[in-house]
Amino acid sequence: MEFVTGYRAEILDFAELLFGWYRGFLLDSACSGGSERRKRPEASIRRLPPDPALWVLHVLANRALAFTVRDPGQQVGGRFYSEEALALSDLHRFITFVSPGEEEEEEEGAAAAAAASEAAQPLWRIDHLLLLTDEHGTILGFDFSLGGPSGASGPEPLEARVVALLCHSMACPLGAGEPRRPKMLAVGDPALHKSLEPLLSRLGVKMGKGPMRGWGPKPTFTFPTTRVRACHVCKRHSFESQVTACPHCQAVLYCSERCRKLDWNRSPEDIGHQFWCQRMAGYMSHTQELANLPFTFTTEVTSENFNKEGFLSARGLTRGYWATESMLVRAPDYGMGLPGGAKGPVAFLHSGNPFEALRPEGGTALPPAPTEPPGPRTFFALSSLPRLRLQSLRVPAYFTECSEYSCAVDEAAVSMATGGSASPAHMNPFRSPFRQAGIDNAMPWYANAFIFHLIYKAAPHNHRQIPVPPSPPLPANGNPEPTRSRRKEKRQIRTGGRRRK
Repeated sequence: MEFVTGYRAEILDFAELLFGWYRGFLLDSACSGGSERRKRPEASIRRLPPDPALWVLHVLANRALAFTVRDPGQQVGGRFYSEEALALSDLHRFITFVSPGEEEEEEEGAAAAAAASEAAQPLWRIDHLLLLTDEHGTILGFDFSLGGPSGASGPEPLEARVVALLCHSMACPLGAGEPRRPKMLAVGDPALHKSLEPLLSRLGVKMGKGPMRGWGPKPTFTFPTTRVRACHVCKRHSFESQVTACPHCQAVLYCSERCRKLDWNRSPEDIGHQFWCQRMAGYMSHTQELANLPFTFTTEVTSENFNKEGFLSARGLTRGYWATESMLVRAPDYGMGLPGGAKGPVAFLHSGNPFEALRPEGGTALPPAPTEPPGPRTFFALSSLPRLRLQSLRVPAYFTECSEYSCAVDEAAVSMATGGSASPAHMNPFRSPFRQAGIDNAMPWYANAFIFHLIYKAAPHNHRQIPVPPSPPLPANGNPEPTRSRRKEKRQIRTGGRRRK
């Protein structure tokens, strides 16, 4: 079995979620053409239970960002977000972002456009992004209108796209949850707000009194962490099909009995769920022990539905050390060369102690941390063990992993790389308190949760060798004595030995 939880960047999990939802949205829109077919979903939507939360439609115009797709068929084929891609930069071979609208990057955009034209790759521009959220920031759906190389939008008006987006988002909310219909909808565009009111009345959705002027309806509006469970075998998300855990170990998620049987009988034996089921049941039994941490916020950060983005935003942990924990802070440039991003790496710390905001009220103030990053250190990765030849070096080597399952997989890698083994994994008392939610599993994942070390195989035993007596010292002149003199010495030694007897 293979999981990417704890190793793949969260932004990539989020991108895969958006891609899966949008693919279903396009298929649904294509199948619901015609007036008669449109009346059927409208009738079913009016019967949905009302959502008391306010829904917000953000209409975002784009004038700077464009992209080229190198192989659209590879995306549709399901290999766009393969298990080989662990970071967003790994997708460079599929998609390239350019900024033809910015003067400072005009030459770079022209070069990218020329390269795209040579490879018959059209340059696409996103004219408008339609983003549907609730009043708290949970993303419920999205759509965008594309412009080709000339920048012209498609013939379909924006109002029709908004109605189709609302219908699919109500029947299949991206941010999980049951299908529901909003009582009230706020629109962030004055012209669109006026033209949508008669269209949405047929769906039983009321419009706000006026268009929304700000980015969000509340000062605390932020995008929460969006994690939607998916089947471990076919990768279908919970908004496409109901996902349930294995009845025996409660660790791995499946959308059907067929997928569970396929995973159970996988070959070779050590990658099938039948081999791992009992082991994973033991891993799940340590969930409470892993969540036993001495912090006032332990209950929040160790829950299955932990909203890390909301946690960091509410405490002002959005810069310096904490920038690496947030997906939103690094959004301007996430290794993809997006315009407006930071030119260099994020500073380690701007001021003070990075954990000061986590100090309980009335607690002792934490000492300030140094503003400079720590000095370089040498770390070993398990993938580099064959090159490092640790067996010949025989140096102490310790590793940390985010789950007991990962430690078991690493032990097999260590055995192949060094011929030795790994020590039993011990729970690390200094593990990260933030629980990482799995997409296709319900196991508890924490950064640096377990620690183990290498056990080298024993050195080969050599045959016992007879020690060689030291050579006699050379005379003062440096020349060895004649052979006849040495033989005389040996005879005297043997004669003296016999006399002692």
